[in-house]
Amino acid sequence: MTDPNQVAASFLSVFLVMVGSAAAQPGVSPSFDCARAAAPDERQICKDDRLAELDQAVNIAFGQVLKAAAEPGESKKQHQESVKEIAKENLADRRACGNAVICILDAQVSAIAYFAQYGSSVPVPPWIGEYRQLYAKQHPEVMEPKLPKTLGHCTRTKIVSLTDRGGEPLKAPQPEDGFGSGTTVTYANDASQVSYRYEERAARSHIGDEVLLCLSSIPRDCPPGDDRGRVYSGTNLKTGGSWMLPDSQHSCGGA
Repeated sequence: MTDPNQVAASFLSVFLVMVGSAAAQPGVSPSFDCARAAAPDERQICKDDRLAELDQAVNIAFGQVLKAAAEPGESKKQHQESVKEIAKENLADRRACGNAVICILDAQVSAIAYFAQYGSSVPVPPWIGEYRQLYAKQHPEVMEPKLPKTLGHCTRTKIVSLTDRGGEPLKAPQPEDGFGSGTTVTYANDASQVSYRYEERAARSHIGDEVLLCLSSIPRDCPPGDDRGRVYSGTNLKTGGSWMLPDSQHSCGGA
């Protein structure tokens, strides 16, 4: 009988080679049975080798974190329940995308990055930005003249400022500074992205760089009129670097 752990380890080793390649890997299968795919996001993943590749990566990352040691004061059961709850939230974000490809992609990237914070060794592939650019070029119907309000839709804009959350020049934090003073990216279309952390990929950009800005997720159950907390992916069209950040320091209903 095949050992599932060996299968996962084998796929991970192949995936780590694949992440450095910009070419799609043909014939990649997702972690679920495409013959039983019912939801729009599942059917879209089954049609796209890159999305299928990311689905496998998310599944491996989830398995790694699920088996990781519990935090001090936390039982193994509590740890596993917490990880499963995170996975459910990530899946809900992906489900909300419907069949919007860039939204599904960003939901998968977000899940990989989130599990990495809890000890997963699965990286976010470097080709993500290139994929977004290519998809947007091939599917002009997802492009909007203004800040998009539809999941998976994008717009082109330019960076007008890069600062910390206090409006000071953005600088890489020293080890003793922890996460630093955060990051704020402001765009020509009055959009902005904010993080409590120093976001190195965004910080590598420059004033005037053109960015593909795509709506990745919308928080659920928001009070009427409170639109804060929408997450956008930014892809620098000059460098190919990409990042995902919310549009405010607090999500809807927050302080």
